[in-house]
Amino acid sequence: MALQNYLSICKKLVTYGEENLALKALRALQAYTGCKAGAAIHLLKRVPIQAGLGGGSADAAAMLVGLNRFWDLRLTQEELLQIGATLGSDVPFLLQGGTARGTGRGEILTYGKSPDPHWLLLVKPKVSVSTAVAYGRFTNKSIATKQTIDTVQQHLENNDLKSAFLTSANTFEELLFPDHEELVICKEFFTSRGYPTIMTGSGPTMVVLLDKPMEALQLQEEIKAAGYDWLSLITKTCTQEDLP
Repeated sequence: MALQNYLSICKKLVTYGEENLALKALRALQAYTGCKAGAAIHLLKRVPIQAGLGGGSADAAAMLVGLNRFWDLRLTQEELLQIGATLGSDVPFLLQGGTARGTGRGEILTYGKSPDPHWLLLVKPKVSVSTAVAYGRFTNKSIATKQTIDTVQQHLENNDLKSAFLTSANTFEELLFPDHEELVICKEFFTSRGYPTIMTGSGPTMVVLLDKPMEALQLQEEIKAAGYDWLSLITKTCTQEDLP
């Protein structure tokens, strides 16, 4: 199997050996089914790596779906979810998409209604964060509680993504912000301008909620004018109709 990365900025950071999550997904399928077939696979990275955006997990999910079809394995969705859960807590969600609440390690999913599509600006500061260190600091105490998630979920059910942003919380912000001033600066850059912003996953990427796509272009200009070397990407949330 050949895993090739076309994004030059990632060539030194993306591994191509057995530790690559996409290749682990292939091996897991072979182990589960006994399939001996091979495949020549080119991996084109579009999601920034080490960004807390689930790019590696998405690669694994795509590999499971794609090879299930390519090899004509005819595995059920339930079987793919079962295999995906062995690869990472994010993989089952990324096999289905939509809007879901995760429990357990995050692999037990309860699905809800997706709000109307909204424009987002994803902003990745240059700071490097250690997920392992952050987890090591967790003491089972956080401003984010079950009630926080209940409230966010209710706003999503009411098609109110802005309120969901404003009432949400990310425990990793509590764990990482004290030692990484750039994360604080990055978030405040947008909240001070009135944009709901939250760090995604274990960071360092910030998700900025927008009303109009032109706001993203304006913010990118302001980031540049302020002298910050942050990667920024314009994207949009999905609706139920966008899902396969």
